[in-house]
Formats: sequence, structure tokens, C-alpha cells
Amino acid sequence: MHRRLMIFGAFAALSGCAGPETAGLVPAPGTNPLADWPPPPVDVDFPGTPPYQIHVYPDEFALYWTQPGGRARRYMVGIGRDGRYVSGSFHVGDKREWP
Repeated sequence: MHRRLMIFGAFAALSGCAGPETAGLVPAPGTNPLADWPPPPVDVDFPGTPPYQIHVYPDEFALYWTQPGGRARRYMVGIGRDGRYVSGSFHVGDKREWP
């Protein structure tokens, strides 16, 4: 008798854990929520800068690669944690592929 009460009590207790699946957690069938990420680069006006420079704007999460004719290519990028960004001019002396 006690064994049955314990089993049914366990079932009753665990039945509260089961619930209906919420529609907000699962994407609609046939859609891919990451299909548009990362967004494609966009050509924008960027006057007053020499060509072939890289400008990073952490507040916009954007990287601009300047082109001739006052144009630039805008890339959406992820920027490091707050307080880790150092503004200024830098020279990239070596390009490596990390594992």
C-alpha cells in the first residue's frame, strides 16, 4: 500500500513539471532565424578619409573599410566587453589564422 502511494505521489509531483510548449521558443516551421545573420556588407558614403583604412565604431557595432571616392563598406561586428575597447590609431603588423 505504501509503495503505491509513493509511486502515485511521485507521478503527481512530477506532473506539475510538464506543461504546454510555448510557441515563442520554437521558430515557425520552414523559417531560419539566423538566415540573415550576419547582415551583408553595405556600401555607404564616408567622405574625408583616405582609402583602405579600417574604422571601428563600437556604439554602432560597425566596422567601416574605406574605399576610394569617399565611400566605405560597412560591416556589422561584435565588439568586446565594456571597458576593454581602446580608441586610437593602430598598425596591424601580422595576420595569423588561429586554430
